[in-house]
Amino acid sequence: MISRARARLAAWLDAESVVLINLDAREYLRQQEAAAFDLVVSALTFHNWFSEYRGDVLEEVHRVLKPGGTFVNADRYAQSPVPHHQTVVSQVSQFFDVFLSASRPDLLKPWILHLLEDEHPERLMTEEAAVEQLNRLGFEAVEVRVRFGPDAILCARRPREP
Repeated sequence: MISRARARLAAWLDAESVVLINLDAREYLRQQEAAAFDLVVSALTFHNWFSEYRGDVLEEVHRVLKPGGTFVNADRYAQSPVPHHQTVVSQVSQFFDVFLSASRPDLLKPWILHLLEDEHPERLMTEEAAVEQLNRLGFEAVEVRVRFGPDAILCARRPREP
């Protein structure tokens, strides 16, 4: 992922407007000063973590955001059980369609196993629970802005200080 990011972001890296850091997310955030960032953005990362670790990272995200700062997470957010189950079944079917038509049946097993791992009870991230968790942590204006099947863009803001 880092090597692909380096290739795709080469112009911004050369201009020093983007920095890539390969470090544990929680540890990186703990090293940052409070209220240091205007924006924290993540994509397809949080759903891979167990809920306790995810909670620790979200606490740190809240701590490092400036008042009025925004957290944006594009990730897998399961909806109520029936739509989520239907989404998973549809994704598995799509894996077969795409990988077989591309003559890549070797990719079926790892992708399906990864999808099943995402369903682990300690890893599954539901939209409802995520919104509740962010509200408990003190975020405001927590909402899913866009949804694409199992994937959604969730935004939350650290309140401005009075």
